[in-house]
Order: sequence, then structure tokens, then C-alpha cells
Amino acid sequence: MAQGKAAPGSGVPIEYRTVERVAGPLLFLRDVANAAYGEIVEIQLPDGERR
Repeated sequence: MAQGKAAPGSGVPIEYRTVERVAGPLLFLRDVANAAYGEIVEIQLPDGERR
């Protein structure tokens, strides 16, 4: 997943490879602009599984 940019609300998916850590239901990323509390995300695990 490469870091990308899109206009907020555009419906275009944005992918990041900057996961710093996971703590329970929280996913912490680095170098991300315009993130909002309560956003829903999909993650892809190293084995390709998506959650």
C-alpha cells in the first residue's frame, strides 16, 4: 500500500504504509494529514487478508 492523497469526501480510497502500532481497536499511523476521530478503515495483513 503506497501513501496517497485524495480530496476529503471524494470517495477515492487512500492507502498508507505508515502503521506505527496497534493497541486494541486503535490503529496508529505516521505522516497522515487530515485524519479524523472515528474514521472507519480497512487493513490488509501481511498474508493478504483484509479486515
